[in-house]
Amino acid sequence: MSKTRLIISDFDGTLVDRGVETTPVVFQAVHDWIKAGNFFSIATGRQFLMIKDECEKLGLVNPVVVRGGAEIVDPKTGNVVYSSHMKKESVEKLIGMLRNIGFKISIETGDTYYTDFYYSKRFEKILKFDTVENFKIREVPKIIASCPIDSPLYPRMHEVVKEFPELHIVQVKLQDSIGWDITAANATKHVGVLELMKLLGVDAKDAVGVGDDYNDFPLLEACGLKVAMGNAIEDLKGIADIIVPTQKEDGIAFLINKLLKDEN
Repeated sequence: MSKTRLIISDFDGTLVDRGVETTPVVFQAVHDWIKAGNFFSIATGRQFLMIKDECEKLGLVNPVVVRGGAEIVDPKTGNVVYSSHMKKESVEKLIGMLRNIGFKISIETGDTYYTDFYYSKRFEKILKFDTVENFKIREVPKIIASCPIDSPLYPRMHEVVKEFPELHIVQVKLQDSIGWDITAANATKHVGVLELMKLLGVDAKDAVGVGDDYNDFPLLEACGLKVAMGNAIEDLKGIADIIVPTQKEDGIAFLINKLLKDEN
């Protein structure tokens, strides 16, 4: 642990709560970590514009992994420095199958969401929302599929997974439903984090991955030290080297303070 140089944190349920803001305790801990000459980054399913304010607040200057690993963005400029998007042919076929089965979908393109179900007033000033019917088929970074909790549609996602081996499909938390993030096969938090390490010149053994949900397995598996939040799913806790307090208990701050103490 004394060689740790990089912490890569999941966003929702790990770094922030549903208010999408870090607490003062976590804010200070991240600043202390960076001030000590270390790297701090984020790996999230969200697109960059959704986390831009928190990146600025935390003073992040190194790239962040967004859209589940489909993009890496420089938080200082907002420029995409790495991307892996779904091919046009897969997008067209996937949308058709998801809609035929009955899943709700949201298609991410740049700053626009073409969506059956997703809308957030929190982001209405920075994002555009349109109907799926107005989407013109092209390469995209991510599609989100959704169905109600306990819906008979849930097991039918297995059909989609089988039909699209060229895609990465992972279950994610949505507020009132079950969701899946769908990206290109090599657009995962694992690949994104490894690309981030190359950009920063950091070895995997010197990196810490922190998360709480199913889509954080690739994040933790890419890092030398695997950390699960106290509020993480039990399966993720099962592969973790360390379990820290919950997000509500400022688990990230606990981790940072422990790492800084162990280095001294």
